[in-house]
Amino acid sequence: MKTNSVRGRVRRRIILPVIGAALAAIAMTAWAGYREAGQTPIVVRYRLQLATPLARPLHIVLMSDTHAGRPDMPPARLMSIVEQANALQPDLILLAGDYVKRAPFGLSEIPPEQAIAALGRLRARLGVVAVLGNNDCQGHRGNMIAGLLERAGVRLLRNQALLLPGVAVLGTDDIIHCNGNMGPAKIDFARQLRQRGLKQWPGPVILLTHEPVMSRYAPPYADLAVAGHTHGGQMFPALTGPIVARGTRSPAVRGLMTVIAEKRRVPLIITSGVGTNNLPLRIGVPPEIVLLTLR
Repeated sequence: MKTNSVRGRVRRRIILPVIGAALAAIAMTAWAGYREAGQTPIVVRYRLQLATPLARPLHIVLMSDTHAGRPDMPPARLMSIVEQANALQPDLILLAGDYVKRAPFGLSEIPPEQAIAALGRLRARLGVVAVLGNNDCQGHRGNMIAGLLERAGVRLLRNQALLLPGVAVLGTDDIIHCNGNMGPAKIDFARQLRQRGLKQWPGPVILLTHEPVMSRYAPPYADLAVAGHTHGGQMFPALTGPIVARGTRSPAVRGLMTVIAEKRRVPLIITSGVGTNNLPLRIGVPPEIVLLTLR
């Protein structure tokens, strides 16, 4: 009996400190992840040389996955990110979806009106163009979110095309909870070309989509595709990145890469976004705003 009692005390002396150290490490990691999630987004810059002629360089801001909600993306922080994007003085702003946060029991959610309001303060010479993400359409809220974006002055593309001075944008809905479809976007693009008496668009064509997988269906005339959704893995990208990349059928979870669409290579930029979903943590994947220069 005494031997068992001694062994029990020895186990407790070993196990309890180990458990305490593990809990302390978890707490420190969570705190560091929360701080990283709430930091000012870094500006990631890409420069692409296109075969399509441009009268002058085109500066485009790409933002995605704002996921407005508490604790890491309250309205005040989202407004500061909007101001940061405006300070880059872009010609065009592209928003790649997921403007609201979905959380268990709605604990971290804020009213959609607050989640969208700050986006109405974005400013660019050619305007602000957006698509919907899976969180926006989840729970049959897609039409409501769409209405809020349009009332905020954001041009929403739902499997549609938009011809702007010097650049065209094809925008598709999310394909998880929305009705993402490249076909209607291509038809709308062709219809608008006919209305203008054009056989082909003279400037660059950008595919804007929430999920990177849609880039695999980019039409032959698309010069570039941009997407979000992956959060760059959000935490421990060396571990989560390959898993998320396989799940989204992407070469990687963030950055500039190429995909094969209709037997041709198409540049694809995936942004890790500015917000978080599920856990308000980012570890090794800081929030980012993309500034793209087309030449």
